[in-house]
Amino acid sequence: GDLNLKSKAWKDLILEKKIGYLALLRNLRNILEQAPDIIDQACALLIDENLVKKSLVLPFRFLTAIKEIQQTNFDGARKVLIALNKALDIALSNVPKFNGKTLVVLDTSGSMSGQPAEIGSVFAAILIKSNDADFITFSNYAKYQTLNSMDSTLSIAQSINFISGGTNFDAIFDEANKKYDRVIIL
Repeated sequence: GDLNLKSKAWKDLILEKKIGYLALLRNLRNILEQAPDIIDQACALLIDENLVKKSLVLPFRFLTAIKEIQQTNFDGARKVLIALNKALDIALSNVPKFNGKTLVVLDTSGSMSGQPAEIGSVFAAILIKSNDADFITFSNYAKYQTLNSMDSTLSIAQSINFISGGTNFDAIFDEANKKYDRVIIL
């Protein structure tokens, strides 16, 4: 039937490495559903360093895929989540490295709730991990936070708390007590 055709198509694409990286990322749910027996091979492609680096996939694409897979209970879903976490960390090598000291600042005010908070926290985690940056969150007031850069990018992003309150930019510069070569405000 139809499912067999889809399953065969996924097998051909994945086993012969004919699928583009972004297409693989966008279709993980379909592959889990329609061709679960090749999930190990799909995961191997996901964490292939050359493919990740060549793809230049933007970090939020991994976030979208992770959220999609977390809402399923397909066999192999946990394997895919582990691979996505690894792939996101490999993608850090695509992030520019800055010379000197960097301060990353993230707005955690009420206006950031929802998707801006998710994307903002992932970008903050990426910049912190790839540049060993200091980190401040701010809303009505600002405060330094030290995050464990040994954690996965996703774990760091999910550990950032969003509160509510206003967007007081002055608070950043009241709190920052070191000399930085650059300040990146998200």
